[in-house]
Amino acid sequence: MTNLLTSKQVIEKANISRATLNNYIALDILPKPVIKKPESGSARAPRIGCFPSSVLEIIEKINLLKGQGHTMAQIAEKLKVDTATTSKRVMGNNALPFKSIDSTSFDNPKLNCDQINYPSYFLSYKFQLEWCNDVAVEQLFGDSWKLSSRIEERNIFQLLFDSTNARNLDGFEDILSFHLALAKGKLSKSTLLISNLNIDHECLTQLIRLHDEVEPADIKPIIYKEMNISLQDESHSCTQIFASFFREGILITYLPSADDAESLVSILARRNHVIGNLLRKRRPFLTNMTILVADLQNSCNICAELPPDEYFELINMIWGTMEKITRKYNAVSGKHVGDGAVFYFFPRPEENYVFNAIKFAQEMKEVMLDISKKWKNKKNWINDLLLNIGITEGEEWFGTYQTSTQIEFTVLGCTVNRAGRLSDFAQQGSIWATKNVLSKLTPTEREEVRFGIKRQSEDGQVLIPSSYSRISNLIDMDNPRYEKMRDIGADPVAEIFDVMLTDFEVRTDPESGIN
Repeated sequence: MTNLLTSKQVIEKANISRATLNNYIALDILPKPVIKKPESGSARAPRIGCFPSSVLEIIEKINLLKGQGHTMAQIAEKLKVDTATTSKRVMGNNALPFKSIDSTSFDNPKLNCDQINYPSYFLSYKFQLEWCNDVAVEQLFGDSWKLSSRIEERNIFQLLFDSTNARNLDGFEDILSFHLALAKGKLSKSTLLISNLNIDHECLTQLIRLHDEVEPADIKPIIYKEMNISLQDESHSCTQIFASFFREGILITYLPSADDAESLVSILARRNHVIGNLLRKRRPFLTNMTILVADLQNSCNICAELPPDEYFELINMIWGTMEKITRKYNAVSGKHVGDGAVFYFFPRPEENYVFNAIKFAQEMKEVMLDISKKWKNKKNWINDLLLNIGITEGEEWFGTYQTSTQIEFTVLGCTVNRAGRLSDFAQQGSIWATKNVLSKLTPTEREEVRFGIKRQSEDGQVLIPSSYSRISNLIDMDNPRYEKMRDIGADPVAEIFDVMLTDFEVRTDPESGIN
């Protein structure tokens, strides 16, 4: 059996530094270490990297070739472990392929996200920073760095260029390329490199060049890439950068290649636990959003007519069905008191979050027709099950609060209250939106929405298309019945009668996925 040497023994016998050892591994001149548990009492570390004793001969050859004036690239060509991989490494880190991990075999319930002792941060799919740990602040962003409360000011490329720590790293361009590869398949070039970026022309030119050079990453639950990045004052230290994809965003983690990846992957494999932990840690941020509030009409009467078990069956059917289509429109469920529901929609790359809310409302309306028909047949009653929906838009604080068992999303500000009032105003399963909401649609999107105001005339009710009205002009504000509408009486609103949904949008049952 081949004798194995620990990394410490190789360093001592070959008289090289750990950084040099890592560099040789990164260039595929030396094989990657075999991770083993140390013999009892022989080491404090839970795992150590071991090499075959033949690596000492390889290091002697390296020293000999160096003495003959060969460059490391030339030496790598002569001594490469794997021809295909090494040829890519000689070309540079941008040519290195991303590797994916089947994390199902690594699930370890004893590990949690708080045990990630490496630089780690969480990005939205607009590549805005939503959370980072203290190690990332220390090694990448700098001790004096402070996370802005405005989500638009947290662009990761902006933060990396603004950080002296990051820009001084030998592998700074490799870090940029890594993020660009993740973003390239999701964001257009203009969206990625122009919006919300306040960098000088030289930096922008650098980003554009790197963007053109990289290939989009193949998106899997966990992917990683090896790079020469010196995070801790080590020149040419090999680092593996992991990207873990969740519906809510991407978790980035930097792991020195000499460290054991199994523990990190065991943490990342606990996907539900990881994202729950991250959402708890995510700081509140100020952002634009669209808010949709939906209430079941005559819910008190329906509750009185049904046995308790059937009423809960009905409520669970309604909101369980709606929950299935939230992924399609990237809606986030919020907390609502009573029999209704609230959903939040945030700016996302390459799509209009306002239009998503309107399409979601229309699909909710169509789904309710099926549910109502089922319950009419089930109970042989004449009740129509209707959802009254209000949609508003504004800039508010978004955050979470936790109980001992769950996380609740909440919004601070008047926008959600106005949406609730607007859903109270809506009747007979109608959808009402503020003028501000409809004004944020593109001309093409607006053509797909039929909206307006119904006015009473001598000849009966008349539809005035593509128009608005103040709520105070639609109801008698002096009537005590409408007292709670006074808060929104001056708001110009319109009723949404129909939205053109493709057959795909209506029929698709969105199952879970990376996004």
